[in-house]
Amino acid sequence: MFNTKTDEQNASSICPSKINFVRMKRDIMINCILLLFFLLSQSCSHSDNVPVKMQLPMSWKFKMGDSIIWASPEYNDNAWEWKAFDKVSFKTSGYGWYRIKVRFSDSLHLASRKQGFLKLSFGSADDVADIYLNGKLLIQYGSISPVFKSAWGVPIELYLKEKDVNWKEDNQVAIRVYSPHAIGGGLFDGPYLAESKSIISSNKIFSYMKSDKVIHHDSLSTSIFVSSSIPFITKGTLIAELQDSNRNTISKHQIDLTNENDTLKYEKTFQFKFKVKQGHLYYMKYTIIDNFTGERMVKNLGYLNFEDCPYPQSDIFSGLKFDGTFASYEDADTWYPSWASDDNLYSPYADGLVKGIRSACSWSFSNQFFAPLGIGPNKNFHYEIKSGNAVLTGNDPFNLNITPLEPTLHSNKMFHGTYPCANLFYNEIWYYGRYLCHRWKNKNGEDIVYELGPFLGFRTSTDKGQTWQEPQFDENKNLFPERGRCMGEKPIKLGMPHFVDFGKNMENSPDGYAYLIGHGTEDTNGVVNWCAGDAIFMARVIPSLKTINNPSSYEFYAGNNSAGKPIWSKTFNEIQPIISWKGHCGVCHMTYHKALNKYFCMMCVGPYDGNYGDYDYWIAESDNLWGPWKKVAYLEKFGSQGYFMNMPSKFNTSKDKITLFWSANWAEGCVSDPPGSRYALCVGRFDLLQK
Repeated sequence: MFNTKTDEQNASSICPSKINFVRMKRDIMINCILLLFFLLSQSCSHSDNVPVKMQLPMSWKFKMGDSIIWASPEYNDNAWEWKAFDKVSFKTSGYGWYRIKVRFSDSLHLASRKQGFLKLSFGSADDVADIYLNGKLLIQYGSISPVFKSAWGVPIELYLKEKDVNWKEDNQVAIRVYSPHAIGGGLFDGPYLAESKSIISSNKIFSYMKSDKVIHHDSLSTSIFVSSSIPFITKGTLIAELQDSNRNTISKHQIDLTNENDTLKYEKTFQFKFKVKQGHLYYMKYTIIDNFTGERMVKNLGYLNFEDCPYPQSDIFSGLKFDGTFASYEDADTWYPSWASDDNLYSPYADGLVKGIRSACSWSFSNQFFAPLGIGPNKNFHYEIKSGNAVLTGNDPFNLNITPLEPTLHSNKMFHGTYPCANLFYNEIWYYGRYLCHRWKNKNGEDIVYELGPFLGFRTSTDKGQTWQEPQFDENKNLFPERGRCMGEKPIKLGMPHFVDFGKNMENSPDGYAYLIGHGTEDTNGVVNWCAGDAIFMARVIPSLKTINNPSSYEFYAGNNSAGKPIWSKTFNEIQPIISWKGHCGVCHMTYHKALNKYFCMMCVGPYDGNYGDYDYWIAESDNLWGPWKKVAYLEKFGSQGYFMNMPSKFNTSKDKITLFWSANWAEGCVSDPPGSRYALCVGRFDLLQK
């Protein structure tokens, strides 16, 4: 028979003193069960919002050649070879196809349903990629015809709805890759991942491709281009706020974001108008809210300085006008030529291809990736970058021959980028400067694309770039005693320096010194990224192998004395700007124009966060290296995203025309102005308008 007595009844028949003990055990068990239930319920509730990730195979079926049949799920690929992802999967020009069957997990299915979307990542393409799922073309990265456009280094990311995926069976993924270069191509760099994602959980969902700011009298007109990286969005809200210098909201506008067509990519420009006052600082703040999940993304555009140019118009020059003469070369930027005694120009280049030789100076090619120092795609990843070197020959700037040399390697554990800057070829020695920069999140939580970090000094070559001697500097030991906000210190002043161009082999230096100028800020909260700054600073050195990397050899401009003569100090902390205009003194170059006996300084007006947008440029002139300065021209939306402008002395001998080098439009959504401006070495000729 079954004993139907409870534990409590049995205990009471044995000993009354044990009743309380049994009751205590029961209460403890009940409380433990309740606590466990509560924890499980909390865990389940929390897990609804936690993305589920699934690693994709690292080795796929691969075949060289090209046939659209290879995208079909029914195609038999048993004869194909297995290929692990590598930097170069095929070592010839042409097409290569990758295929893999993937069955997504039930947990990923559930998470994607709750969070909204499935995100697939397939590394990056070298150079063009078409992505197929179950025989359907989903997206193209780059293009082959009618105009070839490389998507090298751009992360391949797809966003799918639940209905687009076969959840209970295999999904056929096929990727067609094309490279026109003999060095080959393929998929590389990772990640190769499937994960659940919500609409605003990734900054790539809405990308602020450009934001134009124009002020007329008492009103600010601003437009923002909102682009979704997926072909569908839920309903959302865009809020634009104008804030004062204390970041208090003065006024705001709110509009609805709705994609009426479920199959088209969401792209739209919104315009706003605010009442403002000249001579004041303002901040713009944009917020996008996903009405379905309640998630939001905030974008602060930083300060907008509506102050008239503090430098008077030149007494001689009234502006510049493009005369229509233009040429462009290769598919890379960062061209800073130095005119050597052999009549050639020696220059760095970065992040692109020159005659098939590639340079890459950054950890991550996604401008939405921001992290603390030392954290990259992998924690403490010891990344090796390649900075390019090239020789430019010819006396016609519109018919140059460019010969790339072997790129030089540099390892960096912490910063996201190591880029070329000050470049000088003097007395048969090539001095090649580099600086560190970082995709930094500042104290206001704003993402800054390449906040400036330490200057790494100069690598040197005595055989025209065939071999190099490296300086003994890193992020902790620098040529100049400043490491920047990324290192928890004051912002950089003499940042991303460049040599003043004194002509062939520095023949027009007034005193045998090589002069360096760099952009930065004296304001703790000022702007100092790769393209924007508040002020220009100067240093000088008599260049040689013994002095160029010796900190004690340098002198710093420390203002003028009572007679108006420059003060040169050995103490870096005494450095003073030669030009100051808040937000208008970005990456700078200076050239001595012998025919006009003038110094011309070119300064970029990039965005506060160093990111997307149209950039301005302005040019100032002076009789002296340190000023006083007067404005020659202010070029609105030059490029329209123009940067790294310089005026090579070799091609500037006329008194009424100047020839400029620049690069432009590293982001999409920009207008080519002057016509032809693109991501390359751009060369244009301009009329120098005189009064």
